[in-house]
Amino acid sequence: MSGHFSFDGAAVPFEDGETLIAAATRAGHHVPHLCWHPALGPSGACRLCTVRVDGRLAAACTTRAAASGWPWSVRTVISSSATARPCAPPSGSA
Repeated sequence: MSGHFSFDGAAVPFEDGETLIAAATRAGHHVPHLCWHPALGPSGACRLCTVRVDGRLAAACTTRAAASGWPWSVRTVISSSATARPCAPPSGSA
């Protein structure tokens, strides 16, 4: 392993260049997602995997961990993530 980052307070090991969602999933943590699959390249299309990385919003499927510049603090339980994630308008609204 290249290093560790903090994921909702738990240490998650990662390989240099691995995406946050891949490392977190391998470590047993769940990050909500629609467009990510471990066998495919990252697309970042749905933004459902939005997390807060050291205070700024980022897509966990496209953000890569790197041994330099870490440790980062990654949080999934954030109130602003709901407004950052795209969603369809409620039915009946125009």
